[in-house]
Amino acid sequence: MPLIVSADTLRLYKKQFNFFETPEPLADRMAEWLDDLPEGSRILEPSAGMGALIKAVQRKAKHTPLYFDAIEPQSEFIPILEELGATHVAYDFADYRPRPIYDAVIMNPPYKNRMAEAHLDLAWECLAPGGRLVALVGSGSTATIDDEFMGFVFEREIIPQGTFPETNIETCLYLIHKPLYA
Repeated sequence: MPLIVSADTLRLYKKQFNFFETPEPLADRMAEWLDDLPEGSRILEPSAGMGALIKAVQRKAKHTPLYFDAIEPQSEFIPILEELGATHVAYDFADYRPRPIYDAVIMNPPYKNRMAEAHLDLAWECLAPGGRLVALVGSGSTATIDDEFMGFVFEREIIPQGTFPETNIETCLYLIHKPLYA
């Protein structure tokens, strides 16, 4: 039986924590950029929420065994992530300092207070050489990201306003490759 978070709790998280779950069609689009990961790949979803991106990768991977780690500050969401097979590794991405072990990071980080840029920097540090970073960010962050990751951005796609029903923000989807050798 799927675990459920109340509508009141979701409203509180949207207001207090800027939580907007990635809509399924957009999550599926993001997962397409990871659909050829080999068996046993390790994937991180920071700010995992209720696991929309994990579910999308699982749908695309079908029967390919993958390993998911999730970072999520809201304790109510952790059982949902664990039910999806993810390991909850931290409450705060800013405090998480693994070696560069992930084959992929897929993320929809918080946009306010320039947190998206900070989360992308942290995600880059978590990626193993040859890893892929798939990130959805507010369009206000694109100039910084384009400059910082120049030469590593493999694909960039503008997502139109209205994609998130609760907000009218324009977003941008990035696929960034970390080179095998630096």
